[in-house]
Order: sequence, then structure tokens, then C-alpha cells
Amino acid sequence: MNDGGKNDPLPVKTKDQVEHMVRNLVDSLAGDYGLKVDDRTVSKEFRDCFGREGEHADDGRFDLTYAVRATLPEAEHGKAIRTRRVGIPR
Repeated sequence: MNDGGKNDPLPVKTKDQVEHMVRNLVDSLAGDYGLKVDDRTVSKEFRDCFGREGEHADDGRFDLTYAVRATLPEAEHGKAIRTRRVGIPR
């Protein structure tokens, strides 16, 4: 029976591809406030991907935790929080 590829495995991005995508998102969000992230504060961790019941697939899936800091002047904190909460561009 041909299912038109409905049950084919999903494509898997490489760790480098995913890290690049995440960094672009972080830089874009920081750019919303005219900030530049501090590259010295990057913290990233790739881990194997496990299912709810502890299942583990050997097909290249992984989880990425990524954190980085950017300095926001104290006078801008309230403005930044209000903008993000309501989704209004600055």
C-alpha cells in the first residue's frame, strides 16, 4: 500500500544547522531592542532525545538547550517587558 510518504521518517537537521537557526533567532530578538548578545555567555547542551516512557530512537534526534545573555540598560527593562507581553514592536 502506498501512503504517499505519510509515514516516512521526518527529516533531521544537523546539530550545526540547528545551532545556526537558534543563534539567528536569538540575534533577531536581541536586535528588536538594539542589543548585541555577549558571545562569552553562550551556554549550549545537546542531549539524546528520549520519549515520555524513556524510549530512545537511534535516528539522530536530539534536544538542544541554548542560553546567552545580552545587557539591557535598567531604564529599558519596563519597556522591553511591556513590548514582549503584548507583542508590539518597539
